[in-house]
Amino acid sequence: MGNAKPDRFWNRRSWSPIFTYLSAAAMLGLIVYELVRNYQLTGNVIEMSPFNIMIGPSANTLIQVGARYVPCMRLTERYPPTGDYQCPNMTDVGQTGATAPTLRPVQTNVTIMGDPCTLQEVCGISSFADPAVPDQWYRFITAIFLHAGVIHWLFNMFLHMSLGASMERFMNPIRYAIVWLASGAFGFIFGGVFSPVGNASVGCSGALFGIVALLFIDLFTQWRTTLNPWWEFTKLVFLILFCFVYGLLPGVDNFAHIGGFVAGLFSGIIFFPIPTANRTAKISLWVIRLILLGGLVGMFYGMIHVFYSGKESEEICSWCKYLACLPIADMCDAYYTS
Repeated sequence: MGNAKPDRFWNRRSWSPIFTYLSAAAMLGLIVYELVRNYQLTGNVIEMSPFNIMIGPSANTLIQVGARYVPCMRLTERYPPTGDYQCPNMTDVGQTGATAPTLRPVQTNVTIMGDPCTLQEVCGISSFADPAVPDQWYRFITAIFLHAGVIHWLFNMFLHMSLGASMERFMNPIRYAIVWLASGAFGFIFGGVFSPVGNASVGCSGALFGIVALLFIDLFTQWRTTLNPWWEFTKLVFLILFCFVYGLLPGVDNFAHIGGFVAGLFSGIIFFPIPTANRTAKISLWVIRLILLGGLVGMFYGMIHVFYSGKESEEICSWCKYLACLPIADMCDAYYTS
């Protein structure tokens, strides 16, 4: 992925990638905090039963530290505030083997030890203003900086420090930070609408897909001066296709990827330094940017409105689940509401 752009991209240097370094430091501090918190709650640094192949904490711990978990953010039928839930410090019995994080805190097929917890205790962080109405909206933001484990963190950090830092050097920290945060936040909003309501989600992948969108914009603006532009375009298309197929695997929020890419395209055209040949082209570009800004604001407003409408993903779009799961075995079962 690091070779998706020609040498001209990597040789442009003008700004220090301050945001990339600061956000990377924050994500490093948070992955350490996740492991410490998991130890405080369970007595293990990482989830051992079942074993988290990402080398990270349990889903309950991720929710405790700020994962996007819809039942902590709005009312849901299946996860009411008055329900009984598995506590973060409970020990599962009979769960063995190596698996990806289940990202579901409520276990119905295992024996658990101890008294159940309320939804407020599962969510942690801050108390609901109204005990009967979950309201932790900020999880759309906090989830960007969290990761499911050390392997997840290492993979994202490699892309963040290579693609991200290089793009920030060209764009400048403020413009880049706006695109990165908009892509990450919209990815989690989009995923919150279309992903199964009981799944927790973390990671800066949505923001990174926004950076991939910037690579497309950069290529198109430099098309005439790029050596073999169609080859560069083909590599980027194959990169997107590979990431999309990867997102069909269990435990990956493909909707966050899709949302991040779309928001990256809109915000990227708005904030990317696109050269113009004359005054007419400059005016046209600013008109396009104003239209896209309205579209971006509309997308955020529309998706947030749908999210808080309380509808299940199956009610909104019955076939959309196939953008995030393969219709084989039971891989799409989590999307069914009945």
